[in-house]
Amino acid sequence: MWKSDYAQAENLRSNLRGVEGDVTSNISSAVEAMNQIRELYESMKELECEEMKAFLDAKKKRSTVNLINKKKDELLSEKKEISKLCDDLDNHNYLEGESRFQTHSRSYLRIDEDRYVDARATDTKDKQAIFKVSIERRNPVRLGLKAANGRYVKAQRRGGVLGLGIGGRAAFELTSECQGWETYTLFFRNAASICLKTEHKTWMSADQEGNLTQVKNCDTWETFRCVDFKLRRAALIETIEKKIQKFRNAGSKDSDEKITFGKQASISKWDT
Repeated sequence: MWKSDYAQAENLRSNLRGVEGDVTSNISSAVEAMNQIRELYESMKELECEEMKAFLDAKKKRSTVNLINKKKDELLSEKKEISKLCDDLDNHNYLEGESRFQTHSRSYLRIDEDRYVDARATDTKDKQAIFKVSIERRNPVRLGLKAANGRYVKAQRRGGVLGLGIGGRAAFELTSECQGWETYTLFFRNAASICLKTEHKTWMSADQEGNLTQVKNCDTWETFRCVDFKLRRAALIETIEKKIQKFRNAGSKDSDEKITFGKQASISKWDT
């Protein structure tokens, strides 16, 4: 009985050792498997990190490229705008706009009775003394003068002083259309002084009485001062210079390319 129990006990111990060996083996296998899984996980993490880094780098590069392209587009747009402003200067587009014309005797051109033009205005704020200038032709520049009532200044073929001219007609009247007789060739004497030549090869002239006539020769009384021309031109030049400086500053920071313009406008002197 005791021997039988002992044998059975030993048999059970043997089975236990076998089971323990199997468990130990299984645990070892499980640990090895876990280690392999951990290594695989770490490898995947590294791969994911590398892929994520590559993705972020690519995104950053795309963002940088997009930013550069956007800046280039902005610079190109700015350059086009500057070129357009230079063209405006070259084409004297600053002449267009509301203007006042002062005579040698300090009076101003004005419309009278909505039919005639004389030089008796004394107040620059007088609406009758404001004319909207338009460029009707180029090379040479010919201007149209539109009065406050929407009519154009016309040089009569037989010009004379109002009330003293041939047939009592004025030297300059107002008409609804702007054609040959309503245009004037522009000549600059200096920065703000001009002369206006009619279609009839005569010159607009204002005497001390404020009468507006046409004469064959151009001298002092045929010179008119138009500060508005000078101010608009100066403002245009200032705008161009500021934009050019801004363009150069932006180009020096964002690009190694040398910035050049296809056309350089003369902005240092009054064009004559």
